[in-house]
Amino acid sequence: MAFKKAYIEISGYCNAKCRWCVTHNDRHIKTQKDFLSTYDFNRILDRLTGLGAIDSSTLIGLHSWGEPALNKDFPRITGILSKNKFPWWYSTNASVFPNIQECDFSSLTSLLISLPGFSQSSYDKIHGFNFDNIKKNIENYVTFFSGAKPVQIAYHVYQFNIQEIHYAHEYASRLKLNLMPYYAYFNNYDMTIKYLNYKLSSEDIYDATTQLILFYVRELISKQPRKYACTQFSSLVVDDFGNVLQCCGIHRTQNYYSIGSVFDLTLDEIIEKREKSTACAPCLNSGAVYWGANPFMFRFK
Repeated sequence: MAFKKAYIEISGYCNAKCRWCVTHNDRHIKTQKDFLSTYDFNRILDRLTGLGAIDSSTLIGLHSWGEPALNKDFPRITGILSKNKFPWWYSTNASVFPNIQECDFSSLTSLLISLPGFSQSSYDKIHGFNFDNIKKNIENYVTFFSGAKPVQIAYHVYQFNIQEIHYAHEYASRLKLNLMPYYAYFNNYDMTIKYLNYKLSSEDIYDATTQLILFYVRELISKQPRKYACTQFSSLVVDDFGNVLQCCGIHRTQNYYSIGSVFDLTLDEIIEKREKSTACAPCLNSGAVYWGANPFMFRFK
């Protein structure tokens, strides 16, 4: 049976500087990063289809850890997906605006834009981008789609940007966009497990307790069902080198990252290797997986 979702990393790099994301914390570590070419993208699609890992019902995401719009072949990749009638979507930090006139969005299901606040001050603390440029790019998307495709904003709620949520809400309402505020968390497998096991460094604890909103976490994970089934097993993640990943939560600088090349593995091997990985027990036992699958949403009155 095909996976419900498949994430294909078309950019091995993210230009944002998020304090709690492993892609920022591990920038000092030299790792392979690449932008997926149209040739290799086609090869990966053909391989996954041939394995039965994906079919026309599989929702394709053009992202994992990287910023997809940085890939110069982004327009041609959208054309490949739409030509083959794959439903697809992507998440972006809106720091760059792709050559949208050359894109084929006919089978695009949605676009998700991530915001770490609604001021230059908040952007200076997290993404590090020019906030006016971000708004300009969002408005360019809205103008281009003209309501034909759903554009949503994921607003990452930190202690320092709570007071900005109503401004973001007004902005989204004016543009007729859906605003989804949720409490930011550790986007880092190792750091999350250390925090939940009371082993996080004093420096990280101090920063976390002054930036993140964590009051609900222990209560949330106490509700994890005894035989909780990780939702990651219904999804597949392939990186910019064609590696099949254990899940979307483990970065290339961390242990257990890849189980092998998509061109070497059978579908049965993919399923078996992922299910037997020693990465799962610490994640499941600490409650990290349940926390990641159930982000705490900020509710408007």
